[in-house]
Amino acid sequence: MTIKSFCNQAWRFIVLVIGLVTFNIVFRILLPRPAVLVSAQAGMDPAKALLSLTFTSALITLLMQYLSNHSKSGGVRLFVALSALHAGMGSFMLQLETVVFHDAFPSLSNADPLIIMLDGVVIGIAFSALVVTVTGQWGKRDNTVSTFTSYFVNSWRILVFGALLYPVVYFAFGKFIAYGNSTVVAFYSASKISTIILISIQIIRGALWVLLSMPVVSILNRNEDICVALVGGMPLFSAMSLIMENPIMPEAVRYAHGFELSTSMCLFGILISLSFSKVNSKMNMSNNEVTAPIVQA
Repeated sequence: MTIKSFCNQAWRFIVLVIGLVTFNIVFRILLPRPAVLVSAQAGMDPAKALLSLTFTSALITLLMQYLSNHSKSGGVRLFVALSALHAGMGSFMLQLETVVFHDAFPSLSNADPLIIMLDGVVIGIAFSALVVTVTGQWGKRDNTVSTFTSYFVNSWRILVFGALLYPVVYFAFGKFIAYGNSTVVAFYSASKISTIILISIQIIRGALWVLLSMPVVSILNRNEDICVALVGGMPLFSAMSLIMENPIMPEAVRYAHGFELSTSMCLFGILISLSFSKVNSKMNMSNNEVTAPIVQA
């Protein structure tokens, strides 16, 4: 990388970090917020809160900017893929877990997890659009014949694999890491959800993690980039909210969950990215055969 190209990427990175921090501040003022979060935010040290927000925003920007720069597609397709990561993994999937264990969060009303989810989804969609704009990818065209639909058709086995694998990873890491902490056990003791229902929900969540991965996998050519997207994205977006102070979760529980999620989702991301890499290699071979020029004798 030349100095000029480095500086070119650096100013885009700075603009995107500032943009994401601004979105988080502005949208959380404009959009409805649970009362417990509003009161907790008022009591936080502004400098410490801004530092934590800037740190998480920088991590997210690094990943999103990298994926945008290495995408074979631009425009709406890139926007959808980035939104699936940020809004889908970073908000929708996390708040599904809050809904499941709602009994453990007495300070949240029944509607509060949905309000928090809406907040995150709006920020994720807005930032994804900003990434595509700042990296200049709206006009980029995909010169391959692969589509999200074709990836789905070729990846349905990974969907099944992820649905079965996720509960195994979830319960194994939960038992040996999170539930090895007495504070975590006490915190979730109020939850009345049965084991059968919990397993069923985690099977669905496993399939959803894979489904949300498909749009971004479909825009990447190199297997290395798929690895970066999933091994980096899954732990980041699943544990992102635990990096900052969380008024609805005790600090000891937050630390235990942060380590559990980052390690378990890293392993899950590795296994899913390896599975997708095989499909990607197959899809690339098919694309090369279709787009190869016909040589006349």
